[in-house]
Amino acid sequence: MKNITFEGLTCFNVKLELERCKRGKDLGVLLLESDHNPGYYSVQNFPPNKKKNNARHCYLLVKNSVNCFQDIVLRLAREVRKNIDHNLHITPGQMTFNNKEYQCVRINTRELEYVPELITNLKSIGIEFLSDRKFEKYSSIIYFKKYIEFVELKEDVFFLEREGAGFCCNLFRTLR
Repeated sequence: MKNITFEGLTCFNVKLELERCKRGKDLGVLLLESDHNPGYYSVQNFPPNKKKNNARHCYLLVKNSVNCFQDIVLRLAREVRKNIDHNLHITPGQMTFNNKEYQCVRINTRELEYVPELITNLKSIGIEFLSDRKFEKYSSIIYFKKYIEFVELKEDVFFLEREGAGFCCNLFRTLR
């Protein structure tokens, strides 16, 4: 096991174009999908372009506000990681959709096969989702909270353990 140098929860915000994921119709919920890395890969091929980068970023919008929503989703995410041997990342968030604020669940996965089970688990603890509907592409700012672990590979070279990504920087000088 690698020694974790730095870990914790961090908040991200990103402006994305969202589209309706057709799988939402089968699931009976509004499932939104975004480009997983808009503008991330440059023409100079840095970071290296992955030929088959098929990660999917999907969003489930919560119908009614839920108290302690972030805690509930983070707890469930830990249970899902323990029980499902799969690369499924779940994070709580919020976004504006059709000029209204919603809590949401951000799902990062390569396949959507575990999403029905996830929806069932969330519904079993009282979380309801918006029903599927058609809409035009929508631009939204999405805020989400994520648990991260940095492993120091060598001096000033860190690896994001769960993301499979590395980068160079003086992390502790940057955080001050």
